[in-house]
Amino acid sequence: MAAIGKLGKEVVEYIERLLTKQTKNFETNQLRLDEDLDLSKNFRPDPEDLDYQVEEMGEQINALLKESPQDVMRSTNFYDPVSIQQLVMESRKDEFLDGIQQSHMAMVTPKTHKALNPPLYSDNPEELKRMYPDMDPDMVDEEAATSLNKIKYLEELFKNKQVPKGTHIFEDSGGESYKDFVRKQYQGLNQIPRMMVEVAPDGSLRVINHEGRHTSRALENLGRGDQPYLTEIQNRSADEVNLRDLPPDTPVYNDIGRMNYDAPPPEKIGTLGDLLKIVYGAAPVAGALPAVERYIDQQTTITP
Repeated sequence: MAAIGKLGKEVVEYIERLLTKQTKNFETNQLRLDEDLDLSKNFRPDPEDLDYQVEEMGEQINALLKESPQDVMRSTNFYDPVSIQQLVMESRKDEFLDGIQQSHMAMVTPKTHKALNPPLYSDNPEELKRMYPDMDPDMVDEEAATSLNKIKYLEELFKNKQVPKGTHIFEDSGGESYKDFVRKQYQGLNQIPRMMVEVAPDGSLRVINHEGRHTSRALENLGRGDQPYLTEIQNRSADEVNLRDLPPDTPVYNDIGRMNYDAPPPEKIGTLGDLLKIVYGAAPVAGALPAVERYIDQQTTITP
């Protein structure tokens, strides 16, 4: 298995655990259809599949785990393994576009995510009514209540590691029932939080779209507002400039919401180097991650 020989065993173990959890989740779900399924066996990925995945994901996983092993291990408990795997694959450089990298893995704190994106109705509904007097106040109150329900739902999800009981009729931004936003038996969120950015004519970085505001509020309410978690950063200006070519002191402005025409102008929240710990990829280095193995072994004791 030549691919494994090129990487530190910590990276390989991380990918193996990701695939093992993914396989176990799949097999466990099949129990609903097959009552005779033997769950006593040890779920492990096929060696050939592991070798292929290491070839495909090794460099990105290596770079991600270098950022902060403890934060990475903690935050990946929030997401379904398939969504993590998909982000890793999307974060590779596009060889057909001269190495342009449009999606990036990043570690962002919930407080930063909150500051860079438009407020939720539930953040301060009375202030919204004051800022936008033309908005229907009953609609603001209804949206605020729905938003609070989503946050509470996610808090219970992260805290108890299982889908909360009860009926949830509120919708996510994609139009699906919010309870379908997570896998059965709590395998994690289907969609990793995301921020879309573009480079403005003045060279600053502007946040222009988002996903995961309710996730950031739930984590902050659980006392994890300053603990970085896995986030996708999409670069809308990738055909013009790679994010890695921007200096760390590049100003970053928040997203006020494209529909809020009478809202205050975007505000500078900080700099690229301080706010967004973006993973740009690095050459695999064998044995470069001695701390990761310890956190992998303790993964079951790290709760989101």
